Amino acid sequence: MAASWLVADALGAGLVALGVPALSTLPLWLYSVWVGANALSGAIPKASLGYSIGGIVLGLIPAMLAAMIVFAVLGIVLAMLGVGPLPPPGAGPAGMG
Repeated sequence: MAASWLVADALGAGLVALGVPALSTLPLWLYSVWVGANALSGAIPKASLGYSIGGIVLGLIPAMLAAMIVFAVLGIVLAMLGVGPLPPPGAGPAGMG
């Protein structure tokens, strides 16, 4: 199941990391769900493609919520430690006139 998503998800994440808008990669993410659903319905004989897509979508909801919670806690911990985003190049005391 995980291997069936690897290429499409890695390509989508790489494109977003390179600055491509996330909405532009939506067809790639939808294709990724379709590939996973085909793998799931092929692995389980009585599971139809529709049920497999529904199961994946229902499984993605708590996974996204858990990821948001982890990133929020990580952001709070980093803020408490005083670690913040780096300033842009050229900004700082010397550039303040």
